[in-house]
Amino acid sequence: MAVSIKDVARHADVSTTTVSVVLNNRTKEGRVSENTRQKVLSSVKKTGYISNLYARSMRKGSTFTIGVIAPSSMSYQTSLIVKGASSEAVKSGYEIIVGISFFDSDREQAYIKNFLSRRVDGIIFSGHPSQATASILKNLYNNKFPLVIAGSLVSDGIDAISGDPEMSGYEATNHLVRLGHKRIAFCIGNRSRFAVQGYSPAGTAVSHVEVDSELATDVCRIRYHGYQRAIENSGIQTQELCIASETSDYEGGRESAATILKMKERPDGIVFRNDEMAAGALNFLLGAKIRVPEDISLVGIGNKPLTEMTLVPMTSVNYPSVEVGIKAIEIIMKNINDKKTKDGSEKINGVAQSIRLAPNLIIRSSTAPRK
Repeated sequence: MAVSIKDVARHADVSTTTVSVVLNNRTKEGRVSENTRQKVLSSVKKTGYISNLYARSMRKGSTFTIGVIAPSSMSYQTSLIVKGASSEAVKSGYEIIVGISFFDSDREQAYIKNFLSRRVDGIIFSGHPSQATASILKNLYNNKFPLVIAGSLVSDGIDAISGDPEMSGYEATNHLVRLGHKRIAFCIGNRSRFAVQGYSPAGTAVSHVEVDSELATDVCRIRYHGYQRAIENSGIQTQELCIASETSDYEGGRESAATILKMKERPDGIVFRNDEMAAGALNFLLGAKIRVPEDISLVGIGNKPLTEMTLVPMTSVNYPSVEVGIKAIEIIMKNINDKKTKDGSEKINGVAQSIRLAPNLIIRSSTAPRK
């Protein structure tokens, strides 16, 4: 026979109302002491009580679930966003359910319909939705459904939360400036996506890069703008120095390093668009007997686990993925509460908001003062 809330109350020697207050995270409202709360939680564990979510949802008019649509289960950034969202949702008595779209528009829309049929209380869309999906999300948002886009620079009038790629590029470059480096390069990766002035097939470096106007929200482009701003503000007598490569992965980093070794005036500091490129360049340079950081300092962006596994641990700019997930839930919960108290007539501050969280620099052994 299933354990009831009355059984828990009897075991803890408290009223069923007190147990309900504790289980629904309303201890402050119900004026329940911390000692009593712990006693109830202990009784819940000892009696094996399992909350009847169906009965709870019928009673409260809420399923206490939030749907998360993620583009990939393999993405490090996505996994941390989901981790942050899950940890924050639990604090309010909510659970999250995750659907993986594999970057497929039809899957995205199928999950939206599935979540709505399950009567979730809100949806977090992680990443950049397709045009068709964005239209559906916009319609939901306009109808006061609690909704947040997380980890994308495109919000289109919907509450959105992401990291700040411009600050990532700026912080990475400014770190090298503070260390006294005078000739700082930026490795941009995929040359096919960028119109690079002065680029030659032989792999020579260029002094400037232009980006296709259709890529106005491209993260790398915005990181590059951060690099440009840091160079402009540095006061050092140097030009922008951009290194293009075929890809933006480990092999792209090796190709960039090979290009650098052919230069007459090599940079003394390099910023990479991501950690994978930085790792590839590091191993190539070490294999060519170039010392890191004594000869060249390297900075990646992303702060992925590999940065601590390279032969020389990599300095990197941390993308605040966990914080993005936490903030997304905070926005969802605020909108849920607004809906309950004001029938959804208002959003946060009355308008959709787009928030970018600042990154933080993680300094390791790949950077050092210029000699």
